[in-house]
Amino acid sequence: MSNCQHTNLPPIIMTDEEIAESEARAIEAMQEWQERQEEAKRQAKTRNKPETPNRQPELRGPVAMPSDELLTKEQLAERLHVPAQWVYEQTRNRAKVRSREPLPCIHLTPKKLRFSLREVTAWLDRLSEAENGRTR
Repeated sequence: MSNCQHTNLPPIIMTDEEIAESEARAIEAMQEWQERQEEAKRQAKTRNKPETPNRQPELRGPVAMPSDELLTKEQLAERLHVPAQWVYEQTRNRAKVRSREPLPCIHLTPKKLRFSLREVTAWLDRLSEAENGRTR
């Protein structure tokens, strides 16, 4: 004998149509619940977002043009096939003593430098022209 207690309720018998209707109602209820959950998520997102006017950010300091590329000291050194220390030395104040035109750079902080590829290319062209003018 098992420990299960049986009730005296008659078994529930449903027709195929009643089963189909019940399943459809259950599916509809589930879809409504999911829609309510998604709507609650959307509302929570909009509540948490601060309202800011649709405007362009304020630009400060030197800005690279879209066709320009800003490089780190290491990236520039790699492109020029020179040591990174050489790039750094060309930007220091004492580089102005050695050359009238030190390597152009952007100081993000006193120790963080970025180099505009377009400006560096123009700088190299000027140096090359000056060198060619001296050798002729």
